[in-house]
Amino acid sequence: MSTMRILTAAAFATVFAVSTASAQQAQRVAGTIDKVEGNTLYIKSANGPVSLTLADNALIVAQWLAGHAKVAWVSYPGLPGDRYHNLAQKYCPKGAGAVFTFGLKGGYDAGVKLVSNVKLLSHLANIGDTRSLIIHPASTTHRQLSDTQKVQAGAGPDVVRLSIGIEDKDDIIADLEQALAG
Repeated sequence: MSTMRILTAAAFATVFAVSTASAQQAQRVAGTIDKVEGNTLYIKSANGPVSLTLADNALIVAQWLAGHAKVAWVSYPGLPGDRYHNLAQKYCPKGAGAVFTFGLKGGYDAGVKLVSNVKLLSHLANIGDTRSLIIHPASTTHRQLSDTQKVQAGAGPDVVRLSIGIEDKDDIIADLEQALAG
């Protein structure tokens, strides 16, 4: 095994090109990076090994959103009620991934407002980053389509897409909570 180096939050952010919040998550576990495999960062800490799995965070955030009064629906195969849950369990035993969509009861305006109000999540169209990302496709990537085409493409007026990163799940939820309240 290669020599590992203890990283401060700033060094972690520099080496892995992640946000400050991601670096703070690494600092919380205060240890050494053991290895990175796929979407899991393994860290050795004084309290024993820790793994930060994006799918674990995504499931917790999806569960929280599913219970929120301003959220109409959540589409995430990790949730037991999702139509793809059984397939996800069969083909993705380590978790259903870090990307999912949800719908806001307030429609288009609520989606635009939510994305404008987040502070921790980054408003970007890409997915699979170490940072948590958020986008309202109807007002951004799919804005050139007609309303009918947007719905057919899965980018209806209420749809918001999240790509969950390695920030602490409580920080992600707190950011979504304040943004939904705003």
